[in-house]
Amino acid sequence: MSIKTFKIFSRLLSYPSAELQQSLPELADILSKEQLFEKAECLKLANWINSLSSIDLIDWQQDYVSIFDSSVSLYLFEYLHGQSKDRGQAMVDLSDYYKQQDFQIIAGELPDYLPLILEFLSEQDPDVIKDFLQDMLKIIAKIGFKLKQSESDYSLICDALELFMGQKPRATSPIIPIQVLSELDKTWQEPAVTFDASGNCGTCKI
Repeated sequence: MSIKTFKIFSRLLSYPSAELQQSLPELADILSKEQLFEKAECLKLANWINSLSSIDLIDWQQDYVSIFDSSVSLYLFEYLHGQSKDRGQAMVDLSDYYKQQDFQIIAGELPDYLPLILEFLSEQDPDVIKDFLQDMLKIIAKIGFKLKQSESDYSLICDALELFMGQKPRATSPIIPIQVLSELDKTWQEPAVTFDASGNCGTCKI
């Protein structure tokens, strides 16, 4: 199953290009036809996408850089780990999870990049999407709040993801508790190898 709306969100959160701008009317049409959200939310998204069609590409690119290269990060694990070594291990675990799901990422891409995550989700079944987003939702909501602070319409994407999960978009910045960090890490980690008293591996499936 493919949910095209998530692929559209992935493209919209990527750096603007002439090709992307030319495809915007088609993307708005697909989003409206798929109707993943209530009609009012679909209309907000479609109006925003259509408005991007008419602005100068350079202005759009400058706006994108001013938001995502300075004030708002699209790398989700930064909100949990900052630049600590724990973020590196979390990304290894997430990369392994992608491989288990037969999703290949290009060398050099970081697995916690939101556009990449949305591209991955676009190829998954609804149950997988909801399980994955449930773990990530508070981080996505935090990104949405920061975008609202910047008065950016990119926040509409985060709002839509919250609505998809049955949550009302937050008016305040969510607090990401420490246990969320540990639960996210556990989600993708392989079980630890343990040995019994005889020296045999207790968790090996051999």
